Amino acid sequence: MGHITVMNDSEAQFALTRYSQMLWKELGPRLGPGAEYLPCGATWVAADDAEMADVQRKFHYYKGHGTPVEVLDSRALASLEPNLRPGLSGGLLVKDDAVVYPTAAARDLVEGALRFSGTTVREGRVIEIEGDEARLQDGSVLRANSFVLATGTAARALAPEADVRPR
Repeated sequence: MGHITVMNDSEAQFALTRYSQMLWKELGPRLGPGAEYLPCGATWVAADDAEMADVQRKFHYYKGHGTPVEVLDSRALASLEPNLRPGLSGGLLVKDDAVVYPTAAARDLVEGALRFSGTTVREGRVIEIEGDEARLQDGSVLRANSFVLATGTAARALAPEADVRPR
């Protein structure tokens, strides 16, 4: 989707998303302009007092974990986001959140890897990775010091120790 945001449904999710966000913060400015990396922050909007209580909870959690955040009252929210409907209670600005155009960012990353002697497998299917070898379905073998599995949850078939699950 291109949203680079921290989430706090669990400690593990927070740690992973915050780490990812810091990596993107370092990488983003080095991507080509087509990647449209924009460190714009994100605002969690609170419609009423109950949602503002959740904003306060998130604020303390994020702040306690070193994430730059700011609580916005209704006036500050309206000033920051003037097209929102009137009467909202406020919000939480998560300052390090960003957006990126994923397709262009992925292209930039692949091109960068290829400049450093990387290889992409576009035809055939990797069926096994062991040590420094990847075996393809046609029987051929690729050798490398490291492999990037850009296969989502299908990565478990090649690396069962990667505890990747559908969300």
